[in-house]
Order: sequence, then structure tokens, then C-alpha cells
Amino acid sequence: QQQQQQQHHSPECSSSGEELGRFVRNAKLARRDDRRVLNSIRNSWISVWVRDTFRRDEAIQLPERPTTACAQLAPFCRLVSGRRREGDEEARFLSALDALGLDTVLVWGLAMKEGHTHRFIHEGLHAAALRAFRTSARPRRLCWVPSNTRLCAGEEIERALVVASPKHMTYTADPGLKDLPAAPTNRYVFHELVPPHFLALRPRR
Repeated sequence: QQQQQQQHHSPECSSSGEELGRFVRNAKLARRDDRRVLNSIRNSWISVWVRDTFRRDEAIQLPERPTTACAQLAPFCRLVSGRRREGDEEARFLSALDALGLDTVLVWGLAMKEGHTHRFIHEGLHAAALRAFRTSARPRRLCWVPSNTRLCAGEEIERALVVASPKHMTYTADPGLKDLPAAPTNRYVFHELVPPHFLALRPRR
């Protein structure tokens, strides 16, 4: 039975995975070792996971954005409050929003089922805000707007903490985040890149 368990060990613990980790940690690869490293990668769980992920993402067809249709913001938002006992993290988060004069958290783009793996980061941020808002005595607005959404005229996003990932929007019909409204009452958190039309909102030093 012990031999059977060893034969069916998880791929993360495979000898090839350990070998790969050892080579990477040493970071001193001789030329004769390069082929061994490549073989380790090809045979490890990393290669299988990356290949399968790309195949799945390529198979997902993102809906094309209509040329004229626009969307209301309301279907992507909800008001959240509750009496859940708050922890230190939730209390600090709500206090920080209050100090900035913000009553909304809005995650822009890369919603679930869109195919890009960075959507899990957005899901985690959305879930963290939801958990905090469920400890709030007053209602706060939480939104997650999918990619390829063009808001109708008059749909304002104000006093919001806006989270977006410009680097990964190349997978969408709006790679430059031109559909995301820029408002001086908002605070924006961008992953790695800041779209040029948001630079004017940076505080002057």
C-alpha cells in the first residue's frame, strides 16, 4: 500500500518538481544543465497547468461589444450593510474609506467567467470589500463591472475606490480603459500601469 501511495503521489511533489526548484534556487546553471532543467519543466505539473490554462482561455470567446448599446451601472452594483461582527482589518478598511470620503468600492473588468486568470485577483478584492461592508452600520455600494462595458451617458461613478488592471485589459475590447470614467472624487488603484488619461488625477506634490 505504501508503494502504491508513492506511485500516485501528487505532481507538486514529483521528483521533477523538486529538481526544478533546486536548479532555480541555485540560479547558477551550467550549459550542460540547461537541458536537464528544460526536461524538468516539460515533465512537471507547471507545464501541464500552463498548457491547459492557455487552451481553456483560448477556447473562451469574449462577447463583442455592440457599437451603439450602452449599459446602466445599477445591475452591476448592490448596497451592502450588516451587523456581522467586525474584525480589526474590516474596521481599518471602513475607517480608511471614510477618511477619504468614499462610500463605494468598484472593481472594473475581468469578471468571473471572462477567461483571464487575473480575474481571481479581482474576485478576492471584491470578496474582501463585501466582507468589510457586511460589518457596516450604513449601506455602502459594491460594484463589479465586466469588461467590454460602455456605461451610458449620465452614469456617474463618484466617491468610489476603483480597482482596475490595465495591464491585462488587452484581452478585452477596451485595452486602454477608455470606458472607465475618470472622476476627481474617486481614488484609483491600478495594477502596474496607469492609463495616460488618468495621470491628471494624480495629486500634485
